[in-house]
Amino acid sequence: MKGLITIACFLIFAETQLFSQCAPGPFSVDPASATTLECMAPPTTSNLCEALGFQTQITVPAGMQVCFIANGIDGEANFNFVTCDTNTDETSISLFDAFGNAFDDSGSCDVGFSEPAGTIVCIQVESVTNGICDGTNSESPSYILDIQCDRSPDEFVPDFEEADLCQVVGFNDLQTVIFEDDVDNFISFEFDTGVTGQTADYTTGSLTICAQANLGGDEEFWKIDDENGICIGGIGNTGISCPDTPVCTSFNFDAAQVAAMVADGVVTFNLENLDGEIGAFCDINLLSLELNLCVQPSVIPTMGEWGLISLGLLLLSFNVIAIRQKQFVLN
Repeated sequence: MKGLITIACFLIFAETQLFSQCAPGPFSVDPASATTLECMAPPTTSNLCEALGFQTQITVPAGMQVCFIANGIDGEANFNFVTCDTNTDETSISLFDAFGNAFDDSGSCDVGFSEPAGTIVCIQVESVTNGICDGTNSESPSYILDIQCDRSPDEFVPDFEEADLCQVVGFNDLQTVIFEDDVDNFISFEFDTGVTGQTADYTTGSLTICAQANLGGDEEFWKIDDENGICIGGIGNTGISCPDTPVCTSFNFDAAQVAAMVADGVVTFNLENLDGEIGAFCDINLLSLELNLCVQPSVIPTMGEWGLISLGLLLLSFNVIAIRQKQFVLN
């Protein structure tokens, strides 16, 4: 019986260790050398990505700390630190002050930070795939950390734009979601643009989003991210709840953006509901995305070029006639 109790206690201890929070390791970075992490006021309020804040990536050694002086707007520093989708194994983020006291050691891969501007925050990323949080059993010597400046989009005023029209359309697909219940979290749209060999011809493109739902308030938004989690833009704060016709805006892509999107033949866009819940009480509640990709148009001669071609053919015919009319006279 004692043996069974011992085994049970061991299993409970092992399970606890497997999912335990990561304790702070010895600080390997002098907080006095911390670099500044700025979260400033948005340069414009007509671009939802700028209104929400910037996003950058850094590489953090496993089990070691990287320290920042966190600055912000109106005396507050607000950031999100994320490792969820950028690393192959499961990760845990811990935030500490300059003395090793925990701001957040919940073990999440998505951690928020909100403290007075000028606060030093030290970040430690660990692998928890194998249940050990000391960095020695991590599947990678370092991890990619997304740092997002967390700003409120309340002052966002959309600037509605038209899509740049293609001379020649290489790909076009319109996808629509009609919902009858309140929507929260995310909606994903996936476009099959073709195998890699076919995508090399795509040059520029555009994405048009249309919404016909409760997007009238200054806290009701859809934010659009590409498949790499990079903010493209959004729609919301239309001033009209339940419009009679869909409200649309477009985002245009250059050749480099298109090439990055279609590299694997599938383009995915994720729409995040920033309000937490979009009400479905309108007569029509829909959300649509239309992806349009252009190809290089075939070169068609101009009228002047056609004239030169015709003249050349005409002169060539005279030469042929002259050759055929030559005669040799033998004495």
